Amino acid sequence: MRFVLRGGTEFETVTPPEMNALLDARERQRARGIKWMEFAVPLNSSPANVLTVGPPEGFTWSVRVVSSTLGSAGTLTAYKASQAGQTSRLAGYGGTSQVPQVLQFPSDTLILQHGTALYLVASTTLTNYYIGAWEAIAEQQWKLMD
Repeated sequence: MRFVLRGGTEFETVTPPEMNALLDARERQRARGIKWMEFAVPLNSSPANVLTVGPPEGFTWSVRVVSSTLGSAGTLTAYKASQAGQTSRLAGYGGTSQVPQVLQFPSDTLILQHGTALYLVASTTLTNYYIGAWEAIAEQQWKLMD
């Protein structure tokens, strides 16, 4: 759109449809590379009470939910760890003794980069687990931050 200001100066602005197209393109570019990933793994064939899982090399996860069904009523604890057995960084705790356990994480509270993992410890056996997280390539991990 062109406007002529007092004095004859021309001024050009974008039209509302042009502005919408620019914003849509910017948001599409901003979101590119982010995907929702889920792991749902039954452990019935080889139940365990500890499990370590994390992003593959070159990726970053923003974990939002971790759940598990335990073999019997018990508790579930989640740690952010760089190796199995590391319990210095507590990330979540399902302290009520029950068979189903669900831990939820608000955005930006459990970011895992390659080399860090979620170390799950159950007071009884884990029969399955589910992890839901936003995943981005490591160079674009800033896109996971709200």
